Amino acid sequence: MSETEVRKITPVEEEAVQELKRRLENESKPEYLKDETMFLRFLRARDCNLNKAEEMLRNHIQWREKNDIDDMELYKPPEVAKYFPMSLIAFSKAGNPVRYLSFGTMDAKGLLKSAKKHDCIKSVVKELESDVLKMKQINRMTGQKIDQWIYIFDFDNYTFAKATHKPTLQMLAYLMMNMKPITLKD
Repeated sequence: MSETEVRKITPVEEEAVQELKRRLENESKPEYLKDETMFLRFLRARDCNLNKAEEMLRNHIQWREKNDIDDMELYKPPEVAKYFPMSLIAFSKAGNPVRYLSFGTMDAKGLLKSAKKHDCIKSVVKELESDVLKMKQINRMTGQKIDQWIYIFDFDNYTFAKATHKPTLQMLAYLMMNMKPITLKD
């Protein structure tokens, strides 16, 4: 897939999105029902298996409500969160947010000892949610369905100890696989 190409939705996916929306229409906030890219992400994460996508999406919506994700602009991250080396640096030609993450300079162990795991997760989610809002704006302006990020991972000075720090790996896996499925651009 080229940098300027946006993944097209297939007729089967479109039909599955509509069915998934129908299944959740009485249990979701109205703004969720407008976000077709969210439904599409969860369907693609489960290979268009409606039942599995529905279960995953219900869990995601419950998590959003439990953690006040829709009110993230009001969340004030702990002071230590400013040391998480993640920056929005650009947008691709297709409109995908491009984020730079310097894992080599990050002291994840120190961050997780200085702040609660919950606050670390919310701080990262706040950044990702700001990207989601930007993608929605681009989608409204262009009519595209941009739903993926491009991450540049800098592993310079990344040590074996950092790479095997289990709490960090668990937190990152939790975020990417459960809360933001299929968001990394191929």
